[in-house]
Amino acid sequence: LNLGQKLGDRARLTQSVQFESGRGEAFVKQSMSLDVNLWPNWTLESDFAIRHDTQSGGGKESAESSIELRRRF
Repeated sequence: LNLGQKLGDRARLTQSVQFESGRGEAFVKQSMSLDVNLWPNWTLESDFAIRHDTQSGGGKESAESSIELRRRF
């Protein structure tokens, strides 16, 4: 499932949910990102992801995030 929303002329908010299931195990990943065009060829990209895994009968969760300033050539 992917959802997106444009915020003004230079920003976009995106949410993605991924779900996998099979053989008694499940995996869910939810991520949100915000991308902002700062100047021509410069973009500020941010991402936050949460994962939940039921592998081996237990539950395991993890989270990660990033912020990147990118210049396109």
